[in-house]
Amino acid sequence: MAQKTMYPAQISSPGTELAAAATAAATEITLLDALKLPDAPNLATIGSDETAEVILYTGKTGNKLTGVTRGFQGAAKSWSVGARVARYFTAADHDTFISNIKDLDERVNNIKIPDASDEVAGIVRTNSATNSEAKDEAATPFAVNLVMQAATEAAGRADAAFTSASEGKSRVRTVITGAKGTVQVADPTVGPTFDELATGAGTILAGATADATATASDMAADKTAYKNGQKIVGAVPVQNTTSITANGSRPAGIYPAFSVAVPTNAPVAGTTKVINLYGSGYSSLSTSYQKVTNSIKVLIAGRYRVSVDASSNNSMDYSNIQFRKGGGTILYTSPNLGSTYATYALNFDLLENDVVELWMKTGGGGYVYAKDFYLGITPLTYAVTT
Repeated sequence: MAQKTMYPAQISSPGTELAAAATAAATEITLLDALKLPDAPNLATIGSDETAEVILYTGKTGNKLTGVTRGFQGAAKSWSVGARVARYFTAADHDTFISNIKDLDERVNNIKIPDASDEVAGIVRTNSATNSEAKDEAATPFAVNLVMQAATEAAGRADAAFTSASEGKSRVRTVITGAKGTVQVADPTVGPTFDELATGAGTILAGATADATATASDMAADKTAYKNGQKIVGAVPVQNTTSITANGSRPAGIYPAFSVAVPTNAPVAGTTKVINLYGSGYSSLSTSYQKVTNSIKVLIAGRYRVSVDASSNNSMDYSNIQFRKGGGTILYTSPNLGSTYATYALNFDLLENDVVELWMKTGGGGYVYAKDFYLGITPLTYAVTT
């Protein structure tokens, strides 16, 4: 006889109620809270007195029981909204237990135990020998005790060997970490394995060179170094020439030591080169701006200070000066010039090959005076007049 299904119980049998009336033939039951019942499949009891009906449901979706077998125990009947529903221990559960127990008892009583063999489990006799090769006998506690004693002695020797090996691996690990290598240990309770030590030894080169800061662009092309365990080959070309071009530039690279004469009109870092344009002044007969002097060309991009000293012979002439870039872009326009020299100086971010020019105009018939039009350089670069 096959075992019958035994359905899980629900601790304390919490209850809920019907959220909709159910006819005697309904196979779907809607509850207020289906979470109070176990997952399907299972049993539930509708009602709480001798007229109660036990049902079997095979599905539960939201608050709805589906696949319901009506009258699983007790008669199927119609139920009104509010009828109590819970997973109680039922006579069906009890009958199932008894049926399954009887079935198991019958099966056990019918078991026939054969003699044991390699192919068949069964009854065996005992044997106290520790060197027997029998396959149908079982070892006695005496035999097991003899084997345990021998195993204990062997374990002692194994422990000694393990301790010696552990100490040796610990020393190897210390050497690796001392050389700036790293040993990753998966199980700290047993320490590093030989494979982990071998892997750690492979990290020594990378660890020993991890604090290197040079890059290929920092080194001459004929030099090599190691960084993070990787070989770096220099990328900066080595220049053998000691010449320099007319505008002060030279190809990128590493040069042998030599001295260079800086042109007299070349401002350098920390200095301000003044290019004197006038000593006496400039006479303007136009009310339109005119370029009045050589321009200054920027060779290397940077922040520059453009300055000039200017005045007019009559502060009411509406005379002005301008700084222009490339003759078109106005960088600065001064207020009306006074009759005494005043310095007009501003900082501009200029790009390579930008051209800075000085332009002037007068209110008509007056004079505009200017001197010391210059470009002050902060970075180690310089400009030349064009």
